[in-house]
Amino acid sequence: MLSFAKLAEAEELFSQQLDQCITAHSETHPLTRVALYNLVRTVREFPPTKKFAAKAESLLRRQIELCVRTVGAGAEETRAAKADLAAHLEATETGRFDEMVELLTEAHGEAHPRTLVVLEGEMCRLHDQGRPADAEPIARQLLSLSTKIWGEGHTQTVRYSWMLAALLRQQGRTHE
Repeated sequence: MLSFAKLAEAEELFSQQLDQCITAHSETHPLTRVALYNLVRTVREFPPTKKFAAKAESLLRRQIELCVRTVGAGAEETRAAKADLAAHLEATETGRFDEMVELLTEAHGEAHPRTLVVLEGEMCRLHDQGRPADAEPIARQLLSLSTKIWGEGHTQTVRYSWMLAALLRQQGRTHE
């Protein structure tokens, strides 16, 4: 890991490179996207303080917007930028679960393992907070996705059905 001083120096250089690319080419030029990507990566290396987390989030959103405008919403580069923003939101514990799932679904699809991991993590967090009624819809979503992906007898599907059963039992809904 680079020292704070080296990161600050790299951030300044990549920021200058981004400005130069915009001036020399345009905001939509491929080299501008590369410069922005480099700046985003550098800012994300800083210690996770509120200041740097907010700056990284702002740059990631700018990167997504630029990718959508230049290569399209469905392009691999755009999907990767959305996945990066979702990972950033998760790492900085922003509590914006719905946005993370939306970004991951747009980036990878609803049945992607990373999306399922985030869903399961939120379900477990809500369960641990004593909020089984809030965790239940997520458990139902996981069970539905797992059934669609792997089928009813798969171990992951069975696991999610047990989790749903436990949440229902905690709510006194054993008849379901």
